[in-house]
Amino acid sequence: MSDTNSLKSFIESTSCSWGATIGNFDGVHLGHKFLVDELVERCKEHGLKSLILTFTPHPKEIFAKSELKLLSSYKDRKKRLVETGVDEVIEIDFNREFSTLSPYDFLFNHLLYKSKIKLLQFGHDFHFGNKKEGDYTFLKGLIDQQGLSVKAFQAKAYELDKKVISSSIIRESLQAGNVQSANKLLGRSFSLRGPVVKGDGRGKEIGFATANILLPSINIFPKKGVYQTRTFLKSGAYKSITNVGMKPTFSQDSNEVHIETHILNFEQDIYGEELEVRFEKRVRDERKFDSIANLVAQINKDISNLAY
Repeated sequence: MSDTNSLKSFIESTSCSWGATIGNFDGVHLGHKFLVDELVERCKEHGLKSLILTFTPHPKEIFAKSELKLLSSYKDRKKRLVETGVDEVIEIDFNREFSTLSPYDFLFNHLLYKSKIKLLQFGHDFHFGNKKEGDYTFLKGLIDQQGLSVKAFQAKAYELDKKVISSSIIRESLQAGNVQSANKLLGRSFSLRGPVVKGDGRGKEIGFATANILLPSINIFPKKGVYQTRTFLKSGAYKSITNVGMKPTFSQDSNEVHIETHILNFEQDIYGEELEVRFEKRVRDERKFDSIANLVAQINKDISNLAY
């Protein structure tokens, strides 16, 4: 695993020949894993090392900040890409200057630099270069025109239940509160990870202490509501119930979304510790209660109905 963010530096430092795929890989869902599995097998067939190239930050973070909500942090994305079994993952620094490269320049000055990449596999809908003018057809045409010794492949779209899996469809499922559908497409439970920070202490006051998670604003979170979750800490995995929302019973006119997790049968002090919450099932909508007693009664009911 290389820590460099420079593809050229990486290529200059290696004597191997590589097969590569490239993309944003937000969420590293089943479709991404299908693409990478195909790459790894093809690289083995041709005696090549396998390489994933991805962008940091996501291009939309540069051009459409208000629209971008990532399924996973860059740290988690890299970890999951490494776990696919490829030989190397390289993050390419993405900026406005890089985005202006023509498809030709992108190929010759980056992907095919010093001709150590001998195989390229694109996803079914991958585009590259300025204004996304490059695609698999452009790549094949350039290889044929220039007589390059590079093998090119395009993976088929990966379908589940006759639907093509994409990061955007998973985001839509989460925003609708359908975490079970999102989990099916991800091939794992959708999760949020961050440090535990001090809240207002009201949960502890009513008998349900909560861990408040600090998340980057760029992270997507499920539709506001209460969810059955599993919480992961250094000390292990725990059953939990998580509220995603604005605490309407206590807060007035607040638009700030909080992620608060009550870990069942747990009393440890975990302030400052990193916590991961995996979402399993939606329990109910978030709503305002007319009294603390009614809120407590509902929380007890929610916990008793958890399907563990």
